[in-house]
Amino acid sequence: MIGLEEKERIRGAYFVEHRSIRWITRNYHFSGTPVRKALGHASPPVYRREKERVSKVLGPFKPIINGWLEEDKTKPKKQRHTEKRIFDRLKGLAIIWLNTSLYFRLFFWGECLMSGSAAKAVRNKLK
Repeated sequence: MIGLEEKERIRGAYFVEHRSIRWITRNYHFSGTPVRKALGHASPPVYRREKERVSKVLGPFKPIINGWLEEDKTKPKKQRHTEKRIFDRLKGLAIIWLNTSLYFRLFFWGECLMSGSAAKAVRNKLK
């Protein structure tokens, strides 16, 4: 992999000094493909996740939980689900074997979905 300094050196040799790709590959000891990539992209490559990360424990139940949270948008503030209520409801359905790690996953996942003030209230309640 070519680092940023090498990319700058290659781009300088090609664009400023008007050297050929063949000359750059011979003198800087890189093959042609990385040199062409360095010339094509000035910025470093950005990592992009191709597939969504699979949640093994909570994954199958996300649609159910999302349905509950969508219903909550129409309800008054005090009647909405908290992480504990979601946990208890899943446990009441006897769908899965629940453990504390699932509870904490629900907590952090729900915190991302909830507004800032609601998340703070839940966090303060658990302390």
